Amino acid sequence: MLFYVLSIFSFVTLGLYTNGQFTLPLITCKRDSDDYSACLKHAVEEAWPRFYKGIPEIDFPSLNPLLYKYGKGIFDSGEIHAEVILINVTVTGLTESRLSDVKTNFLDNDIFRLEIDVHVPKMYINGFVTAIGTLGPFRLKSKGI
Repeated sequence: MLFYVLSIFSFVTLGLYTNGQFTLPLITCKRDSDDYSACLKHAVEEAWPRFYKGIPEIDFPSLNPLLYKYGKGIFDSGEIHAEVILINVTVTGLTESRLSDVKTNFLDNDIFRLEIDVHVPKMYINGFVTAIGTLGPFRLKSKGI
């Protein structure tokens, strides 16, 4: 879910940049600087309150509540395997989230990897969920609201 929110953040930032219209004062970071990760962390911390309140100038909705129509996630880590489907989900509590750390990696072929550690003290999710998975020898199959 948080990946969805950060993807929206990245998409909107990229959209503002490509249009040449920075309606928001955003912090920019130089890729070759010594403190690039610290700069990115500061930039995201600075911009985050603007995004969770919503940005009417670009029709970006508020993130509290976050309305999520459909999503499917797969988690596979050895002994734990799960497939989760979310339908018509409402998420509240993202406004209280705090960044712990931001790490960047530049790989070959100009691949940029961004890892953001976030602490969300309380998050409430309401909607329809289907979960199927295994935890070692135990099987899980659940549907519900």
